[in-house]
Amino acid sequence: MSNSCKDIKIQMNRIKGQVEAVDRMIDSGRDPIDIIQQIIAIKSCLNKIGKDLIKQESQECFTQVNEKERLLKFENLVKNFFKLSN
Repeated sequence: MSNSCKDIKIQMNRIKGQVEAVDRMIDSGRDPIDIIQQIIAIKSCLNKIGKDLIKQESQECFTQVNEKERLLKFENLVKNFFKLSN
């Protein structure tokens, strides 16, 4: 497993903990604003992971030897970038 994969796993485990904390907050009747703040933090972490993955994929895109593969990979990258940015 590469360092970037390890970093992503660490971040995903942190997000799991945050989601579980939100679940407990809901069960305990916490203030909705506190819950919303945690949801915003979770979304921010997910966006960062998505951006990191796109960055990694873009670097790999330009190392493709085959022009057709490079173009397909780039098109897929751009499509997913716009999905992530919505």
